[in-house]
Amino acid sequence: MALLSHCTSADRRFEQFTSRVFREEMTASTLNMHYTIADPAAFGITDYEPVLPLYTSGQSDASGERCSALLRQLSCIAYDKLSPENAFTYTLLQRSLENDLALAQFPYYNEPLSPSSGMQSQLPILLAEYTFRSRRDVTDYLALLDQVDDYFASLLLYEQEKAAAGFLMPDVSLEKVQKQCDTIVTIQELAQGTHFLQTTFEDRLVELQAQGILSAEVVSSFLKENDRLLTTVVQPAYATLSEGLYSLETSGSAGQTSSISQASPGGIPAERSRPVAGWEDLLSPPAFRRDRFLPFGERTGANASGAISGGTGGHPQPDTTVPFSAFHAFRRDHGRFSHPGTGRNAFRSTITHDK
Repeated sequence: MALLSHCTSADRRFEQFTSRVFREEMTASTLNMHYTIADPAAFGITDYEPVLPLYTSGQSDASGERCSALLRQLSCIAYDKLSPENAFTYTLLQRSLENDLALAQFPYYNEPLSPSSGMQSQLPILLAEYTFRSRRDVTDYLALLDQVDDYFASLLLYEQEKAAAGFLMPDVSLEKVQKQCDTIVTIQELAQGTHFLQTTFEDRLVELQAQGILSAEVVSSFLKENDRLLTTVVQPAYATLSEGLYSLETSGSAGQTSSISQASPGGIPAERSRPVAGWEDLLSPPAFRRDRFLPFGERTGANASGAISGGTGGHPQPDTTVPFSAFHAFRRDHGRFSHPGTGRNAFRSTITHDK
């Protein structure tokens, strides 16, 4: 009886720990949360502010310290007293955190503005596929639109720091990204009301109106606010990002290779030993991190009551499970296995590397 009680106590501590950290991860990025769980309240998330994650200089020190703190807290939980399900999740979580901590030494290797699938092209898609289930979903969406300028400004800051360290993408990639920024959201399309962020937004509102969730007056008000934000915030944000990338291109920083590439595998030059950190938070949603804190049976795609459904109407949600870093290590060490929710439509990871 005492042994059973001990096991139950270890499982309870572990589940409380993972639930707490999961809530912290979710509330740090509303886009991340919306693509991970349909009902935040079911996970104890009832009071949150809609936010996009912003990069700030010197963010990595705190990020690395948090990773270390989580690993210390995890080590205080008796692994051998956990249920098989929780022990499996413990292994994945531990390896994921250890990988994050190690990866923090190489903050400039990430490319959030990849020409193939960077956030300049992925963000509009994520917004267009953002499912509306309630009025709160709509107001959250509009609040995120209002932060696109700050979000892109933080990405530009990251690229400027990469350039200073000699890790800026090549000229040809910069030109491609710049052209995308010039064409993804144009003044002409917005003036005609034909941009897909206008048409898909209206479609989703019409669905809510048909369900009796929104009145015609509220729909009209939301449509005007969406047009205003696209015209005064989103389109100028793309224009500013394009100009900033052009400045980097003409400054001669593009295509340079840092001496870090000649560093030994175990470390980096002393002058660059202070990581820029927080690079993983540049991307929203950080697909490889979002569900690692949930007990295995409650991960997205495995539990219909807590996971995203197939979507509503003409706007299905993409499947939301992506193998995170620890998954690759586990598969290498233990062989292939089926991960819940994976498949042809697996959620497109925004962790990209330009090839």
